[in-house]
Amino acid sequence: MLSVKAPCRRSSTIRSIVTVPTILVVGLLLATASTAQNADDVKVATAKKAAEPQGILPIGSDGKPLNLDFETGTLKDWTAEGDAFKDQPIKGEIDQNRDFGDGKRSRLQGDYWIGGYEKHKDPPTGTLTSAAFKVTHPFAAFRVGGGSFRETRVELVLKESGKPFLIASGTNHEDMLPVVVDLRRQKGHEIFIRIVDQHTGGWGHVNFDDFRFYDAKPIFDTTGAPSTQDVYLHAGLSPDEAAKAMTLP
Repeated sequence: MLSVKAPCRRSSTIRSIVTVPTILVVGLLLATASTAQNADDVKVATAKKAAEPQGILPIGSDGKPLNLDFETGTLKDWTAEGDAFKDQPIKGEIDQNRDFGDGKRSRLQGDYWIGGYEKHKDPPTGTLTSAAFKVTHPFAAFRVGGGSFRETRVELVLKESGKPFLIASGTNHEDMLPVVVDLRRQKGHEIFIRIVDQHTGGWGHVNFDDFRFYDAKPIFDTTGAPSTQDVYLHAGLSPDEAAKAMTLP
């Protein structure tokens, strides 16, 4: 007589018992690894921030730091003319859903920056002028991006003459790159910042952020950034004054 055994269900039960805890353990390990990676990323970002040159904001006539990094979230200490800088500053990074925003970054410092394209795009023109302040340190730096034209520029201006001694423009990239300024000749004098947008076509805008003083010439990490923007030194000097100020090779 042929003997037939019923199929054993015990092994599948054991497999199910073993499989569920195994999935849970693997999930916990992956979550732990992800948390550790995030923590490492935060540590790296914090270390990079700590390694950056630490400047200070210029002091205004009221004895308080001027809003030259826009971290008040307003245009306090600035005067706007025209519409180019209406509804500024911008909070956070570039909106990746706006026109041509995909993949673009501003390289802002802190939470706020001037993004000339972000609200009204290229057509508007105007100026944004800071309050005057005394030069108290030998070096300064700020960040500029946007159009590479002379019509889209940042000027540092001597208050007593009203003439710019430095002009900087972007590189037709949204990325704001640092411009380091030697202020030893201007130390003790009052200056102000003027951001100018007189261009209405493509790249007709200026991005700007974070003007600060430094005790020594600052060095910034620009890894992965586009090429350096145009800088015009001694732009407002007479020929004789320019000859005295220029540095020969």
